[in-house]
Parts: sequence; structure tokens; C-alpha cells
Amino acid sequence: MKNLSFAVSWFIPSVWCVVGFSSLFAQEPKAFEHIDMYCPSHFGNTYEVFYENEMRDAISPLKEYGCQWYSEWFDMECCADLATNKLNAFSTVLWQNVRMHYRLAQEMGLKTGLIITPNWTYYDQCRTEWKAAAGERIIGKQLICPSIPQARQTLLNNYDRLFSDLARDGTTLGTISFFAYDWGGCACEKCQPWIRTFIILVRDIYEVGKKYFPDLKCNLVGWWWKPEEHEIVADWVDENAPGMIDTCFLHIPYGATGPADVRLPKGTKRGAFVHIGYSRSDQPDEYGQFGPVVAGNRIKTTLHNLREAGADRIVCYSEGVYDDLNKAIVCGLASGKYDSYEKIAVDYAARWFGTDEETSRQWGEWLVQWENPLDVDTSASGAVLAQLMEKTPNQSRDNWRLWQWVERQKLYEINREILSSGDDWTEERLALVDRFWAQREKIHRKIWGIGVPVYIFHPEFCKMPWYDSWAARRPEEKSRVREPDER
Repeated sequence: MKNLSFAVSWFIPSVWCVVGFSSLFAQEPKAFEHIDMYCPSHFGNTYEVFYENEMRDAISPLKEYGCQWYSEWFDMECCADLATNKLNAFSTVLWQNVRMHYRLAQEMGLKTGLIITPNWTYYDQCRTEWKAAAGERIIGKQLICPSIPQARQTLLNNYDRLFSDLARDGTTLGTISFFAYDWGGCACEKCQPWIRTFIILVRDIYEVGKKYFPDLKCNLVGWWWKPEEHEIVADWVDENAPGMIDTCFLHIPYGATGPADVRLPKGTKRGAFVHIGYSRSDQPDEYGQFGPVVAGNRIKTTLHNLREAGADRIVCYSEGVYDDLNKAIVCGLASGKYDSYEKIAVDYAARWFGTDEETSRQWGEWLVQWENPLDVDTSASGAVLAQLMEKTPNQSRDNWRLWQWVERQKLYEINREILSSGDDWTEERLALVDRFWAQREKIHRKIWGIGVPVYIFHPEFCKMPWYDSWAARRPEEKSRVREPDER
């Protein structure tokens, strides 16, 4: 399994023709105008490490699910300047990978967009005198100050290079969407308020992009924005660049199922940035830390609230194939092809697991229960899974869509044992934790083949209830899992 070829054949059993996507369109809700799957290649996630055929398999169903757009972000973390970089160095290969993803997306009939964090740059451009000042919500160590003329020109040159490469590739880039934070920002006096400095930099980069893509549209992503920052941006755009912003994809905080009602520039369409990489905010279940995730009810409620608010444009935030079922759910519901996430789970099983109608229905019930993973009775779910596997034809070891769920069940069985074994760290309980990490490693390495976990994929980012107690008992482990940004 270590060297998986994710080029799974498109197994289409006879039941697929009976209960497939096209047969469930009764009472279609209004379709969203813009459905974009944002898949950043970074942090050792699947999008960064996948080879071409693996990536093709991962994103090939998107359009059929109802997705219209595919977006990427060229994360310059640990990357040297492309203009001076040596052949086949990390930044060159990573950028080639991103360009390959665009090619695949366009071959599948998807439109393409680029996510931009405008003052994030290559590590060898982070001169001491250019460094951005740290402050609230400003994270990332490769930020430079756009109020310094030479640093600003460097940022514009960087994006000129990226746009030029994409145009030369034949990428028909349709949108660029800007984040002010994460990564981003500068707290120096000249940059205050940062959000105003940000929107002026957005305008300048947008002008560079239009040289290569005349029909390019400019969007904003309100991730971590405060209401007063929306006011500042709306005032500036209306006065200085009316009509520049096509859509603002508003922030939906963890635990919420809709964005705040904030003012936008005149004529700007209202959308939302929808996180599909976790189940529920009260569950330790983010970014595939502990296997695949499903959030059918949360996604359904979010889309309903967005429709009610007139926000019919979404960017769906994905950090890897662990959210594959959520991709089907958010696209299927947003496109109006489905009226129920439960039906999507049933069809997902029929398509990828090769099961008959009744077994697919049972699989659907089994899958959607994992929106509340700590509440799952793993003894009962394990018994049901064993019965389902006896009736599941497509058990090829390359079928990661199946095996990620099978192995997740095993991980949560071990977790349940840890939680039910008392509070004392006996040798037996410590041994259970060792088994837990070994099973997690199996999912990450043998199923997905992802790299060393950093940042949001690091064990300290998302913790099981017993983690802090265990780490305190094992100081060498606490040392080993320090905050990844410490270098």
C-alpha cells in the first residue's frame, strides 16, 4: 500500500444506473451560482504529494458531483524564489505540481481560480529590513511589508511570474481570490489599518493579473475579518475602484452555520467560504487527523442558511482526500442535484464500493453517523461494518475511498478503549496509545501516503480528550511534538 496507484477504475455497478446521481433530482432546490473546490497543495497533504494519476482520481468526480470551479494556492512556505531557484528544487517542483493540477481540472471541464495571500513570499526574499511586523491575527514567518517600496515591487514581480507561467501553460484563469489573514498581514505603523493596505495591494496585483487574463475577476475571502474591516474595504473600493470586487466569500466561524451580515462594496456578490474539513466544532475531528470526515447535517444547514441570506456562491475549503465524502455532499446539495445528504452517502457507496441497492443504503447510514465520532458506539458500528464488508465487492487495496473508513473504525475502537480505561497511565493504557498512533500512521502513510505532519496536520493541532494528560506523562513526547512553526 505504501506506493499506491490511486488510479482506481470507475467501477459502475448496475445499481448505479438505478440510484445514480441523475435519478434523484425531484424537488430540486435553487442551485448555487458558483461552486468552487479549493484544494491547496501544502503541508505535506495529499494534494502536495500526489502524483498525476492519483490527483486525477481524487478530483475526477468533482464536476459530476456538481462542482464548477477548481482553485489552488501556491503556498511559498519553505520555497526559494522561482526566478533564482535551481532545477528541480522544492519550489520549482511544487509550482509544477500546481500547474499540473490546473491542467487536470481544465481537462475535466472545471474553471480555474487562484487563491492569493498577497504579502506572503519566498523565504530567501525575507530580508530583515523588509520583514512584516507581527500582530493580532498575523501569522506566518515569510511575510514582508508592502509599505516598503522595494518589498512591494518584489511581491508584484512574484505574481507577474506566476501569472506568466499559467498563461503560457494555457491555463484559462478566471478568478483570483485574496486572503488578508492566514497567511498575511503587517502590523507596522505605515500599514495601519492593515485591511486598507491589503485592499490597495489587491488592486495592484489584480492589475498585474489582467495583463495576462483580461477577463479575470477579483474576489475577496473574509477569513478572520472583523465587521469594521468590511466597512473600511467597502468604503475604499466604492471610492477608488468601484466594481473591482466581483464576490466576497464571507467567513463562517467554527461552530457556526452561516456568516455575519456585513456591508460589501456596491455591486459585490455575497458568498461564503465553507470549511468541509471537519465534522463538528465540538468534536476533535479536523483535517483528517483521525481519518476521513463527514459533515452532512452541518453542510446541509449551512447551505440552507446561505440560500436564505441570498449568498449563492461558495468556495469549499478542502485540505485532502479525507473529506472526499463531504465534497460529494456539498457539491450535490449546492448544485441542486440532491435534496438529501443521506441519498448522497448511499450513492457514494454504490459508486465507489460497488454495492447493491440495499447494501448501499446500509453503507449510507453507517457513513453519516460519523459526523459525531466520539458518540459512535464502536462495538456496534464495528459489527455492522463487518457485515457490510461481506457484501462489498470493490475491496481492491487501491480503493482508498473504502479503506480510509475501514481503518478509521479501527482507530476509534482503540480510542474508545483508551477513554474507558480510567485516568491513570498504566502500562496497559500507554500501550493502547501506542496502538492508536500506529493505526493513525497506517491511515496517513499506507492509505493516503502523506508526508510528515506539520501545522494543521500536527498531533497538537487537534487532540483527543486524553492527549494532554498523556503528553504531560511523557515529557519526551511533549518535546517531540512542539509547535511546528518553531525552528
